[in-house]
Amino acid sequence: MTSLMDVAQRAGVSRQTVSNVLNAPDRVASPTRERVEAAIAELGYRPNRSAQNLRSRRSHLLGLDLKPTGPEEVSPVLDRFVHALSEEAARVGYHVLVFPRADDAAVTHLPLHATRTVDGFVLVDTEAHDRRVEVLAKNDVPFVTFGRSGGGVAHDAVDVDGHVGGRLAATEALSRGARRPAFVTWPKGSLAGDARLAGFLEVCAEAGIPGEDITVLRRLHRVEDGVEAALTLLRGDPTIDAIVASCDLLAVGVLRAVRSLALRAGHDVRVIGFDDSPIAAHLDPPLTTVGQPVREVAQRVISTFLARLDDPEAPVRVELLEPHLVVRLT
Repeated sequence: MTSLMDVAQRAGVSRQTVSNVLNAPDRVASPTRERVEAAIAELGYRPNRSAQNLRSRRSHLLGLDLKPTGPEEVSPVLDRFVHALSEEAARVGYHVLVFPRADDAAVTHLPLHATRTVDGFVLVDTEAHDRRVEVLAKNDVPFVTFGRSGGGVAHDAVDVDGHVGGRLAATEALSRGARRPAFVTWPKGSLAGDARLAGFLEVCAEAGIPGEDITVLRRLHRVEDGVEAALTLLRGDPTIDAIVASCDLLAVGVLRAVRSLALRAGHDVRVIGFDDSPIAAHLDPPLTTVGQPVREVAQRVISTFLARLDDPEAPVRVELLEPHLVVRLT
């Protein structure tokens, strides 16, 4: 195997200079760094990750817990986020360790950190007063959440502004002539769903549509829940002319229900989703939806996590990223 000294001899520099190129490239002048990088590529040198981890006291692994789900509970946004997170982590020399979520973070998360298996965690699917947040914060374990958790625990978080997203969806529906909009969202306690609903209701109120004229149904996030909700809405009030859903999976169900009632999505009933899932552009008709900047979220999560590792006492950082409207035919 090619050693660090082999690279140093080929590049005509010291062993320490090669080490600096690998671990602190800003300390090395550009011509020297380029010469060392060329020697590394020519010799096919691969750093000894175990030795690096021992020196830095870091594992360069980032823990990500995922809750078990059935085939009907897919999350296109989470799938895209996990891929983007893995790619962004690899870019800075990290890998993501995915493990199943359990009821008690003290049993699953804390041992992984205590044994230096991981340097910290990214938490997804956060809830109000999330127990994982409380346990990790209490034990000074580095972590960043995709989404906020509410409660009294301050922590690093990156989120997409659901309130703005709800406003975008309502503005689009009303600009197309809707006067009897309805909203399908998740059960109470969903911070993301409640934020999207709040933004939606705010725009409707500004347009002179009172809250009592807007029907809000709360369901789970499966396609069949969207079907059932839309059938309930449209059979109960045929004047409803727009349905906004908190996610694209619910919106797919809404579209299916609209079609089953011999109504035309985009004409009789405007349908708007949230997430801009890959399937949204290929539905019939294509789905208008609020897109989330998932890759940017992943980038901010990684940079925030690394900053927390470097300075555990730094002020908490919470970032809200702007969603965007993707207008199609519905």
